[in-house]
Amino acid sequence: MTAAKSRTDSSIPNPEFPLSPEMWENFIPSKAVMDRFSEANAQASQRLAEGMALWTKEVGDFAVERMTQDMETLRRFGACRTPEEMVETQMKFAQTAAEQYMREAGKLLDLATRTCVDCMKPLDDAAKVTSEEIVHEPAGPKAA
Repeated sequence: MTAAKSRTDSSIPNPEFPLSPEMWENFIPSKAVMDRFSEANAQASQRLAEGMALWTKEVGDFAVERMTQDMETLRRFGACRTPEEMVETQMKFAQTAAEQYMREAGKLLDLATRTCVDCMKPLDDAAKVTSEEIVHEPAGPKAA
């Protein structure tokens, strides 16, 4: 029985990142590379904060909407005159709430996905530029 290779095993090729371990061995990041990643990290952090603010606003708006509807349902319960009216009101409340929660979950998932993709873009761009520089540099350690 052979042991499974770990995800960090450098002998496993990654077609999306075609740099061999040997290319990384002699790579010493320049100030330009460090600055590039510092700026990319700042942009990613800003985008993440903006996405989190949108997510928080969406949750707050939904909570207000649901609480308003919950209060309306309580008013309707008080106006019911028969057990049948109570059951009908309760069923309508449960169905509407379930539909709204499912729709809201989809909105939040979409927002979280877009935020993650958006905030990773500056880092991905910086990595692509840096990998191109590494591929085109001559082999051997950099001069200090």
